Amino acid sequence: MAAAERLRDFDRPVLLAWAREDRLFPVSMATRLAAVLPDARLELIDDSYSFVPEDQPQALGRLVVNFLGATTP
Repeated sequence: MAAAERLRDFDRPVLLAWAREDRLFPVSMATRLAAVLPDARLELIDDSYSFVPEDQPQALGRLVVNFLGATTP
């Protein structure tokens, strides 16, 4: 719980690339995490489950590239 509380102080941009259909880690968990992190961006990936890099590697790659492009000086 102490570690979770410290997330509020994390001052860097965060990309949460989350599988919309994930049953182990539902989107409600991502929404809660995004609400705690001050600079979080939640992106939902369709047609994927817990292992997004396996299920949708191209979609994940695009999100990461776009995120890095938007957050680098």
